[in-house]
Amino acid sequence: MEKKQISAVHTNVRTLPKNLAEADKHLFAHELSKQMPAVHLLTLKNVDVFDAYIFQKSKLKFYFAYTHNQMPSRKEAYKKALFSALKPVKKVEKAIWIVDNWSSVYFHWLTDALPRLLVASEGRQGHILILPKEYARYSYVTESLKYLDFADCLFFDGQERLFVKQILLPSHTASTGNYHREIIGKLRDKFLAMPPKIPTRKIYISRQKAQKRKIINEIAVTDLLAKYDFETHFFEDYDFDQQLVLMQETKVLLSLHGSGLTNMLFMPRDGQIVELRNQGDSQNNCFFSLASDLGHSYYYLLNEGDSQDTHFVNVTVNIQALEELLQTLEAKIL
Repeated sequence: MEKKQISAVHTNVRTLPKNLAEADKHLFAHELSKQMPAVHLLTLKNVDVFDAYIFQKSKLKFYFAYTHNQMPSRKEAYKKALFSALKPVKKVEKAIWIVDNWSSVYFHWLTDALPRLLVASEGRQGHILILPKEYARYSYVTESLKYLDFADCLFFDGQERLFVKQILLPSHTASTGNYHREIIGKLRDKFLAMPPKIPTRKIYISRQKAQKRKIINEIAVTDLLAKYDFETHFFEDYDFDQQLVLMQETKVLLSLHGSGLTNMLFMPRDGQIVELRNQGDSQNNCFFSLASDLGHSYYYLLNEGDSQDTHFVNVTVNIQALEELLQTLEAKIL
């Protein structure tokens, strides 16, 4: 086993929202200064990979910290290890593992898994990326990997066992919803057009075609945004490359809390991000933190929701408050 440190423990200090009201400081206070863990790259020899587990028989050891967000049952894991011995085996010389049980979700793939792939690249010498077969269903997985020079990867079936002679295990670069500023910045650079484009567009990402978390008075919102030259887009209609090109031309990105805001990762530095938030939510600050760590200016608007659970809430946007925010934003970017 070889363990290479990539970066040390450090403190990440975030930039305050540009329109932070005194009464809202408590929503962001616990996110303003966060200790980021040390990042390392672990190299192991002769491991079995099955389901979502990495198991080293010689040490009878699982590496849960690299494959799971929460500690799974050891009893169940060892039971799976016994059954895995009966599965067909495929031998792989050199491989990389970067995913956990959340990583197939768009936000987590881009902000949790791909930063780990950059870390693994520090030790890559003919290693291939291995992913569970289900990841092949998501076009954004295969399309995004092209930009990191991993066009080819091995998708393996949960019914088979991989025997990997050497595997690279990058640690998580931060807890989910947090980011290692240097690494997330390097990831952004992988996606930027060269030479960089001059961003001019103002984009609103609608969630009306999503299954949950919508704006009840969407028509009034889009009518107002049109007055301020915002384009309304439904990202469900675009492939990954189309979203990427659009974001590279965007200087202002506005949306309800949701995966669409993850696309600020593809905007050139110094963009303007506007998040429509659920009233009173102090827990879901992942996009505030991402904007800060990418060097974007972050604005927010609190909205009355029909639930305290931001993941399932539908909100009614205060149109007057939104117009005041848009006017403030116009004055800042002109």
